[in-house]
Amino acid sequence: MKPDISIVVPSRGRNGKLRNLLNHLSRQEVREGECFEVIVALDGNEGEDSDLFARDYPFELRVIPLERVGISAAKNAAVAKSTGRFIIFANDDILPATDFVHQHAIAQAEGNAVILGNSPFVEYENPNLFDVLVENSRIIFFYCHLHAEEKYNFRYAWNLNLSVSRDFLEKLDGPFAKELRPVFYDDIEFAYRLLGEEKGVTYRPGARAVHDHRYTFDGYFEREALLGLMACQLWLVNRNCFKAIFSADYQELAQQARTGLDLDIADGQRSLSWLMETCGKPWSYDCDRQFLQAVYTAHLPLKRRAFRVGLKAAGDAAQVPWQERIPLARKAMMNDPVFSTCNYWSPAE
Repeated sequence: MKPDISIVVPSRGRNGKLRNLLNHLSRQEVREGECFEVIVALDGNEGEDSDLFARDYPFELRVIPLERVGISAAKNAAVAKSTGRFIIFANDDILPATDFVHQHAIAQAEGNAVILGNSPFVEYENPNLFDVLVENSRIIFFYCHLHAEEKYNFRYAWNLNLSVSRDFLEKLDGPFAKELRPVFYDDIEFAYRLLGEEKGVTYRPGARAVHDHRYTFDGYFEREALLGLMACQLWLVNRNCFKAIFSADYQELAQQARTGLDLDIADGQRSLSWLMETCGKPWSYDCDRQFLQAVYTAHLPLKRRAFRVGLKAAGDAAQVPWQERIPLARKAMMNDPVFSTCNYWSPAE
C-alpha cells in the first residue's frame, strides 16, 4: 500500500533519541487513509546501532545513509524519496503522542497547507531555574505564547514538528537551501520562500510531540553564537529573508555587532556570573513568576552579545569550511572578554 503520509527525519549521531522516536511512532493510533512511512536521512556515518533499523516496524521505514552534508541537504534527500500527500518534518528527539499523525492528518484535510504541532520540552523530575525559563519564555521556542488554530508567519515554521502538503511544497526548489549547513535557519528560510511574510502557519496544539532536548546554560549561549555565525550564510542565501528577520542588511548588523561588543564588558561579566548562579538553582513551582520574567529580561543583553560574538566570528573567518562552523562558534566564545570569564568556555588549564 502506498503511504498517504511521509515523516521526514534528519539525524546525526543520536541513536538513542532516534530509537525512542521510532518506538513512539510504532504506537500511533491511525485511522483509515492515514498509512504513513518514515524516512530517516543519516547526515554522516556516526556508527548507528546494527539493530536500530532491523526491527519490524508497523510502518514502512526507509533509511538514507549520506556523507556529512548538513541538515538541509539531508532533508532534501529524504523529501526526494517520500511519496505521501503531505510530509511531516520531525526532529529525531521528539516523542510523539499516539494521535500525533492523526492530528496532522485532520489539520491537513481541513485545508491548512502548513501545520505547526506542539512540542513542549520534557518535564524533568528536578528542574533548575534554567529548565523552567526555557519552557516558559521565548528564549528558544514560543509555544507558551501561541494560540490554538491561529495563523503565524514564516518565523514559526519550526521543523521539529511541522507538516506541509506536497502540492504546496512542490512550489519550491530544493526545497531546503543546501548552503545553510550544518544547521540553523534552514526551516525558516524554507518557510519564507514558501509563504513570504503571509501568516500561513496554522498552530494545531493537538499534534503533540514532547521535545526531549535539555538545554544547558552554556549550550544555550553557544547556540546563540552559532546563530550569529550562521546569519552570514543566511544573508548569502536569501537576503530578503535576512532583512525580514533582522530589519537590517548584513553589513549594518555586523557593524552593530562590532560596536556593541566593545561596550559594557564589566557589566556583562557581572551579569553572566549572577545568571550562572541563579539559573543553576533548583526550581520550586511556588516561586514568584515575576522573578522568572526578571531573569529572562536580565539575560537578554547576554543573548544579544553571544549572537554578536558569532556574527563577528563569521566576518573574521569568512573562508572557514562549513564543517568547522560549530567549533568556531565555541572558540569565539572562549575568546570573548565576557564569556571567557566563565569556565564553560575558558581553555583547559
